[in-house]
Amino acid sequence: MQSFFRTRIREILRTATDNVLLRAQVAQPLHIKLQYPPNATYGDYSSPNAMELAKALKKNPRAIAEEIAEEIRKIQEEKTGSGGAFSIADVKIEGPGFINFFLADSSFADFLSKSFQLKDYLEKNFIGEHKPQEKINLEYVSANPTGPLNIVSSRAAALGDTISRILSECGYSVNREYYVNDYGNQVEILGRTFVYRYAQKLGISVELPEDSYMGSYIPDILEEILKSGEIPPEFRISPEEMMAIFSDEIRKADYISRAAGIFGKTGLEMILGGQKKDLENFGAFFDLFFSERTLHETGKVATALELLRKAGHTYDEQGAEYFRSTDFGDEKDRVLMRSDGRPTYFLADIAYHIDKFHRGFTTLYDIWGPDHHGYIPRLTGALEASGIIKENNSFSVIIAQQVNLLENGKPVEMSKRAGKFQTMKDLLDIIPLDAARYFFLMRAISTPLDFDLDLAREKSSKNPVYYIQYAHARIYSIFREADIDVSHIGLAEEEIPSSLQYIIPGDRKKLLMNLSRLGELLEDISQNLEAHRLASFLLEVATDFTEFYHGKDNRVVEKLRDNPAEGRVLVILANITRQILEKGLSLMGVRAPERM
Repeated sequence: MQSFFRTRIREILRTATDNVLLRAQVAQPLHIKLQYPPNATYGDYSSPNAMELAKALKKNPRAIAEEIAEEIRKIQEEKTGSGGAFSIADVKIEGPGFINFFLADSSFADFLSKSFQLKDYLEKNFIGEHKPQEKINLEYVSANPTGPLNIVSSRAAALGDTISRILSECGYSVNREYYVNDYGNQVEILGRTFVYRYAQKLGISVELPEDSYMGSYIPDILEEILKSGEIPPEFRISPEEMMAIFSDEIRKADYISRAAGIFGKTGLEMILGGQKKDLENFGAFFDLFFSERTLHETGKVATALELLRKAGHTYDEQGAEYFRSTDFGDEKDRVLMRSDGRPTYFLADIAYHIDKFHRGFTTLYDIWGPDHHGYIPRLTGALEASGIIKENNSFSVIIAQQVNLLENGKPVEMSKRAGKFQTMKDLLDIIPLDAARYFFLMRAISTPLDFDLDLAREKSSKNPVYYIQYAHARIYSIFREADIDVSHIGLAEEEIPSSLQYIIPGDRKKLLMNLSRLGELLEDISQNLEAHRLASFLLEVATDFTEFYHGKDNRVVEKLRDNPAEGRVLVILANITRQILEKGLSLMGVRAPERM
């Protein structure tokens, strides 16, 4: 089985370029670049490397490109007769010095074979010696456990889950993690909110403090708390007792102080349980829900502070202790310990990420919500200052930008503080899961997303996920009509050479060339985490297949009757498309239905 086309071309281009540099006695480190030309007339792959060598070689880029192309032709001649289907039919120079590669039809032979299985093809190419040694921790969603998951959290869930699937597909060891902020001020506020709501429930006329959680979910969670049996009898009191307590400021303060801890802890567990259930319904699963509280209880927060102290990156001012984050590109220094001796959330976050490295992870990826750009340099700086980031360790952050829900062409109002925000559960109540997952992934995560609810509900070719799924189902309808068993599709080895002629026509070659790039795309996403490219790729494949399907020369059932050899090639193209769509959709957490 051959390697990905890009891998093979990159190896040949590297050897040819090294030969040119060696002959010129020039030592020039160079990253080999390959890209897809804008259309097939410019070839199947293209490289701009010759233009990057102009300064070092002191030559015209086109002349350098010609030298490299000549070396490639020599390498191809030496490989002739050495076995294997892969071959470069031609190398041409275009523009200021682009080296364009045209694959020989024989390069596609493996795809026509009975032995071809997409699963095996991807596994063979994604096995690399470095990958098992790199342990990736992917943290995403990590919403505060003080309310239901909102729409931005849904976008982060779709992205994180898809990236983790792709990384695993590419052979990496990946741990999916959710950081639970179950410690500190927000938990206390949540507990007080429940206590005040409890007083209101008992008929006490009292206003909630301004910093309370105002969401409509609070009374519902309160009912669950009271039914749970987790509240001790001393806090389950009569309306008369509550009236007496709230009439006395000292008794009121004492009751709220003691009751808030119990109500807050129980309510938080229930809200977190609801978040976990929503995530499961969304198709997003985690290996670990990590408790912030455990960092404090095990002394890891204090240990992180001591690391920064010993490294000389802290100082005291007005009773508080600061981290010199301005030394690492932050706009101002940040408080680690408050003047009252309480650690900040920032210090706990430092301890959490240090703990990830101590657990053996070498690469940390975090997906954060909007407006967290400023937090990146201070946390990165703290990890560098602690000495935990070393040569083989890395930490990077993806910002999941805002989601704007649209209905009837108009924005849908969202306000978390007023309790008027749309939740993940709300969304799945009105649109299918497949549409939700796909729509969250169809734009780059770094840009705001306009989520069209009307389009997501539509069952027509205007809806991109419906269009892709329909293309997949259409292939099964072809197989049913032709009475084809998908487990026995392919040609015997002796049939392949004469059958290659049938993939030469434009739409067939275009489709197969695009299909062959799935592995290369997944390889790219495993490095740049741009999952939206998979959504775009699948839509392009579905479009290519639809054009192929409507081509008058591509009617599978008729071809099987009139020219069986050509018909079998068309069946193979449809079957590879089926496998590619199924694999791509599954990586996005989207179904690939056989009937629609």
